[in-house]
Amino acid sequence: MTTTTTTNEPSSFSLFSALPPELRVQVWDHALPYVGPALHFYKKGYWRLQHLTEADVDYDPHDEDNLHISFRHDLLDDVRFELPSTFVNREAHDVTLAWLRDHGIQVRRLEDGESQDEKCSTFVRLFDPKNDILFVEFDKWEDFICEPDDRHFEPDIQGKMVSLSSDLTQIALPEALLLKEADTLPELFRSYFNVRVLFVIINEQPELQHDGDSTKPQAPWKVDSAQGGAFAWNPDRGAFDFTGSDKTQCSQIDSVIQRLGKEIPHNHIHRFEVRPVLAVKG
Repeated sequence: MTTTTTTNEPSSFSLFSALPPELRVQVWDHALPYVGPALHFYKKGYWRLQHLTEADVDYDPHDEDNLHISFRHDLLDDVRFELPSTFVNREAHDVTLAWLRDHGIQVRRLEDGESQDEKCSTFVRLFDPKNDILFVEFDKWEDFICEPDDRHFEPDIQGKMVSLSSDLTQIALPEALLLKEADTLPELFRSYFNVRVLFVIINEQPELQHDGDSTKPQAPWKVDSAQGGAFAWNPDRGAFDFTGSDKTQCSQIDSVIQRLGKEIPHNHIHRFEVRPVLAVKG
């Protein structure tokens, strides 16, 4: 009788070090995560006052005060990346560092108490207004819409001429928020006039919320368009066109955004998209 013994020891590729260097570098590179647009959480308090100087684009030589408020996206919390390959060996470390530079990701030392790991560094990426997405939680919509107007009534600038700007191009809302705030949705264009893509999170994610600790970078969330389909503004028709296989799953969204479309021509917007998506972590 023959006895077969099975071990639970982890398998390894012992000949990896014998591979040509070019191939090993490719393996390390493919082991790194895909970095696409990330969700960053909106928080109140990032509309900040600035006194423009002649060096600023919006400076007006005929304006004595040159007061300007802008949405400071550079103050948004970073997103964190876990990159264990950094600590494998020098070859993997070098590949990872090159990848970090290419993707604009920074190495940051963790503060005392943030980590018990001996490797007390983390990798973070700042918000990129051209690619990343600002996520507005269900209970933050009123702050998001009203904060720019409310800032005008604070004592330091009340009654004065103040210009305003925001570089945000993409925002995301939970579907429940979109449906609840259908009537106030057009107010988006009053202060966030550069937004051109609205992502609608159609899968409820209880974990998709800011933990309230601004001292720690947030774990990355991203959107997944696997569901397919998007509503694209057609300026010739003055309505949204749907591209995708199944519009029936988006009937409620369709009803809301057609109302939004009535305001788009008044804001001189020629390109605008609404994309139903899933929110996924990692």
